[in-house]
Amino acid sequence: MEQLIQIVTDSSCDLPKRFLERLKIIVVPLIVRFGPEEYSELELSLDEFWAKATGPHHPHTSQPSVGTFEEVFSQLVERGKRVLCLTVTGKHSGTYNAANLAAQRFGETVEVLDSLSVSLGLGFQAMAAAKAAEAGQSMQEIVSILDDMRSRIQLTILLDTLENLRYGGRAASFMAVMDRMTRILNIKPIVNFVDGQLRLVRVVRTFRRGVNRLLDTVESAEVFEHLAVVHTRRKELAAEIADRLAERSGFPRERIWVTEATAVLAAVAELMAAFELIARCSGLRRGSLARSMAAELARAVGLQGMVSGQQSDLDAVGRRLSMDELEFIHAAKTGALFTAAARMGALAAGASAPEVEALEAYAKNLGLAFQIVDDILDATATAEELGKDAGKDEAKPTFVHLFGLETSRTVAGELVATAKGSLGVFRRDTKVLTQLADFVLARKS
Repeated sequence: MEQLIQIVTDSSCDLPKRFLERLKIIVVPLIVRFGPEEYSELELSLDEFWAKATGPHHPHTSQPSVGTFEEVFSQLVERGKRVLCLTVTGKHSGTYNAANLAAQRFGETVEVLDSLSVSLGLGFQAMAAAKAAEAGQSMQEIVSILDDMRSRIQLTILLDTLENLRYGGRAASFMAVMDRMTRILNIKPIVNFVDGQLRLVRVVRTFRRGVNRLLDTVESAEVFEHLAVVHTRRKELAAEIADRLAERSGFPRERIWVTEATAVLAAVAELMAAFELIARCSGLRRGSLARSMAAELARAVGLQGMVSGQQSDLDAVGRRLSMDELEFIHAAKTGALFTAAARMGALAAGASAPEVEALEAYAKNLGLAFQIVDDILDATATAEELGKDAGKDEAKPTFVHLFGLETSRTVAGELVATAKGSLGVFRRDTKVLTQLADFVLARKS
């Protein structure tokens, strides 16, 4: 009997080609750019990637486009398949959001699941799903298997260097300073995943101490279904660690996977670990205002906010989007920054939980209204009035393209009214916030 459910995943899963082919798993590649050159992650071998990474252009990486996922889903649905797509954790990549937006075209035929993991943490889930689909299990049964599996996966990462932050194209100057500090002090961060989010576990003085700490962690566990050692450019050391894992855990050596991680994940993981390391420095006390505000800003600017929204915006050029897709883009971009500003202000003022919630609602509605007004001005104002080029969004999907000018003006007005209505919980004066909302609606540039 033909398999009715098709498993799709992304190229960060680190599954060997023979397993992908045997289990008929379809892989959507992440994107790597070196200057003007762009490659899908599947086009480059790891040797080719690292050779290029040492050249004049450091790599920049991004998730697959919404259109790429749509094309894959469409071909499978046309063949009568239901699709279950598993992606790298949405906490550190925009891949889940891109796949989820693409799936909206297909209703219940396509389901997207966040693995809340990376590398073989995702790969093992894709394998389990493919085996269940091959056995004829239903979508609900497969999702239930994966929900249980996600709760039991443990993934711990030891970082020998932060140097590859520069290769990932995401490092600011202070990251380079942090890299030098970790090398001078010989500090090695150990991180793990909690609900898909990288967390710093500890730092150790030497890489060997870090390896021993990892072995202690594994040895303290009781039962294993899978064990794997994933490395970047350290094949012999990875094999040695696998040998020691087998010796200390009693798990059969031939069943311990040893594989090299995709370069995309290596860069992302090191960036997140470095950010955690900085946030945990002694100058930012646990629970301190500065630490909380830094976290808010990082969340708004990072892969769950502006970065994801900007990538989706670029992917949308030349396409007609639904209202939900357009709202997602602007909620992740303008909306995320407005919300971060509101929440940071609330934290600084010591606002209560209801007040924080009210300010967040105010900011989200105001942020979307700001973007709609921006679309209206781009379509109606002159370059002199705007102080920048007009009509620059002509090729991009906008609220004006979707609804027309008059409806867009009406929606912007309703959003501003809703934003001001959110302020009703405050007993203190909110005149400044009300005036700000009115300005957003009335602005001419």
